[in-house]
Amino acid sequence: MSSNLYVIAFIFALIILQSSWNVAYLFAYAILVQVPKSIDQGPIETQIPQQQTLTPNATWINNSLLSRPHSPPMKSRVSLCNQNTKLCSYGQQVKSIVKSRARFESDEKKVTTNRQVFIHDSVRNMWGEPVWLSPQALQHCPGSCSLTSDANGADIVVYCLMLPSDGGMGKVNVILNLEPMHFAESSSTNTILMSYHRDSDLVINYAYSIMHVFSLCVGDAQGSTQYGLRCENMLEQESPFYHWCSHTFDGDFYTCVFNVVPHIARTNAVNKSTDALAVAWISATCERHNSYLAELMKHIKIDSMGGCYRNSDEQNHPALRLADVDSIWWGNNAFPTGPNGNRKMLIASHYKFYISLENTIMDDYVTEKFFEGLLTDSVMVYLGAPNARQYAPVSNSFISALDFEGPAALASFLVELAADESRYRSFSAWRQERPMKIQQSFKDAMQYDPVRLDNQSLLCRICGFANA
Repeated sequence: MSSNLYVIAFIFALIILQSSWNVAYLFAYAILVQVPKSIDQGPIETQIPQQQTLTPNATWINNSLLSRPHSPPMKSRVSLCNQNTKLCSYGQQVKSIVKSRARFESDEKKVTTNRQVFIHDSVRNMWGEPVWLSPQALQHCPGSCSLTSDANGADIVVYCLMLPSDGGMGKVNVILNLEPMHFAESSSTNTILMSYHRDSDLVINYAYSIMHVFSLCVGDAQGSTQYGLRCENMLEQESPFYHWCSHTFDGDFYTCVFNVVPHIARTNAVNKSTDALAVAWISATCERHNSYLAELMKHIKIDSMGGCYRNSDEQNHPALRLADVDSIWWGNNAFPTGPNGNRKMLIASHYKFYISLENTIMDDYVTEKFFEGLLTDSVMVYLGAPNARQYAPVSNSFISALDFEGPAALASFLVELAADESRYRSFSAWRQERPMKIQQSFKDAMQYDPVRLDNQSLLCRICGFANA
């Protein structure tokens, strides 16, 4: 029901104010209760929010937002968490568990000289049979370390997410957890926690999405024996990026990896969309965000291509017709088949902003959703870890939604920023610096990925820590 009916109801009540308060009240109530709430109109995943009135000059601008300031980060974070308990509930719980759990105590009696490692089925059920869990990942380990199929004879048993109820079968048990849940208190000094949390015994993170998920950094299908599945492979002669990286960016692979997609977009003269201001792929956690995306979509037009509030289809997007004119990725042939993320990065280049929402707000829980956004030619808007800037190449490389009171204030800022080309470009200026001034904290994060195959591979680190 339009807002005009609210006005009619109010005026009607005033007109008959003197004659009958009760009649006026009942009439107004009868009109107002008919206004439906969008949350009740069907499954949340299928509801596309009704956008507010748009201005004629730019279809994605709602001028009523322009005067709204945003709140300080801490206040906005508290407000957001109060409204979205599922989004924030794990954060404090995990922090407390990780800090209070018993630390692993190394003891040479716990493991043999040969250090036999058994990979539990829970790990393979989650990750399959990746090369970084194969004997290849042990080739460069200092000392002796090998995989075994005999669980009973293993020194070290690696589990995914949590230990079984019996406490684990290994002399040393390793918990590999990259999820925001399933953390359990432990008093065992025989257990190694390997997770994204900085207070874990061993830290790993999602930076590997930059390494190889989009086929940006691999020298060949199996990865390089020199570097493993890492961005340094861009500088190897068998890499499709070798000539471009070596000559255009003087062999600086940081500069190279963050400019592949932007370069392809710019050489094809991609114009940013004047219809939708932003694009989003949010698929499985609509309810955890308490409709944050839906609320944002009321104020600015967003092409949503995931399962949440889907209103656009990526399959026929014009970005997928871009040509790699410099042959730095796939050449002038058909776009390479592979991870859907490849398509996502090119499509996002058509928009001013790329919306990235984590399913949990928690310090250090910075997933591929964050690192993907750094590869595209749009400016990422990120709702996630409060300390995410420590995991960014530079602190000004993205916009944190936690810096704003809510979706309306964020939308106001995005509208203003999109209209100011100079300010907008400042968020991507770091890509143009030579050499690129990368934060040390980001370089550190890049080292803690599980897919590398050198002497810092996941299995090498486990073996070394267990017998330090």
